[in-house]
Amino acid sequence: MGTLEIYVLSVGQGDTAVIKTPGDNIIVIDAYRPAKVKYLLDRIAPQREIAHLIVTHPHKDHYSAVSGLLAARAVRRVTLAPFWYEPGTAGYHSCINTILDKQIPIRFLS
Repeated sequence: MGTLEIYVLSVGQGDTAVIKTPGDNIIVIDAYRPAKVKYLLDRIAPQREIAHLIVTHPHKDHYSAVSGLLAARAVRRVTLAPFWYEPGTAGYHSCINTILDKQIPIRFLS
């Protein structure tokens, strides 16, 4: 078994966290600045699927790299913030539609 690796990218307004578990699963929490996220994932887990993608809330600085991740890598499951306190942007809804189209299991935080 490997070691637990945690990467936190300072990407401006928000952060992106990438966790590589001892079992080599990749977990991405929020995804902003597509080039930075891609660069890190290509270094630590080339060609590996994302085990879990989590978006904590529907602000662009937390999801703008999600579309690129969904296009470039297999994703096993997704957890998203609900829109109870705000409707979310068209970009956020587009991400949700892509997840549904790809038939990726999706769960909304409560």
